Amino acid sequence: MNVHTSIPLTAGAFALMLTLGDATHAATFYESSRSQEAGRTPNRALVVDGVIGPLTEIIGTVGPAADLYEIQLTGEAFSASTRWKTALEDTQLFLFKKEFDASGNPIAIGFYANDNYYDPNDPQRRSRQSDIRLPGATPGLTPGLYYLGITAYNVDPIG
Repeated sequence: MNVHTSIPLTAGAFALMLTLGDATHAATFYESSRSQEAGRTPNRALVVDGVIGPLTEIIGTVGPAADLYEIQLTGEAFSASTRWKTALEDTQLFLFKKEFDASGNPIAIGFYANDNYYDPNDPQRRSRQSDIRLPGATPGLTPGLYYLGITAYNVDPIG
């Protein structure tokens, strides 16, 4: 995921709340538990692994503009949200399918994006936080590797 922006950005702490199945044995992934920071491109994405049970939360720091996480999806319902805990004033979420180019390099194919979450009490959708909600029957949502990207507002994927 390459990003561009015309505004200066600062890093911010966040927690992504995820729904990837049965949360009975929920698992949290801490970006700080790894020696590398999540990157902004597929070849620098932080692989989310080593959690026991369904992943329900990613806690980390976006810096300076975007973070990309490689996650495993089962093809069942999926949701992600920045609504609960974030120091970023305005976020965007992106979900990409992981594929490979002819040279074997990882690439991110856009699947779904959302800048604001739907609040039935705010018909003008002035939310500054983001969510993605995909039911299990979403066309194209198949088991496999995906990239979940979180960015500050107006930092959009290119390429």
